[in-house]
Amino acid sequence: MEARQESLFDHGRRSVEPELLRIFKQALKAISDAWVPGALDHARARTKARAADLERAEGNLERVWQLVAAGYLTVSDFREAVAVWRDLHFQVIEVFKNVRAA
Repeated sequence: MEARQESLFDHGRRSVEPELLRIFKQALKAISDAWVPGALDHARARTKARAADLERAEGNLERVWQLVAAGYLTVSDFREAVAVWRDLHFQVIEVFKNVRAA
């Protein structure tokens, strides 16, 4: 088995994955704290565009995570992707709360 050669860019670079995980967990907790059961099912059934937005945001979040971990994007880029993902979930929750209240 051949040993991996160290790149000049590897020297001194710490892993950002623990920080990415911390940022993601904070957003996930905020969503979980506000969550209303049935909100996502409602979004999928009634607002297909919103459900598609959520899927795109989740895919983007995964892509940005990988690019940050590889050193191509910054942690700030990941924070922005998380904020979009989190805010879309909050919008789904609010829409569902309004529908249930009506």
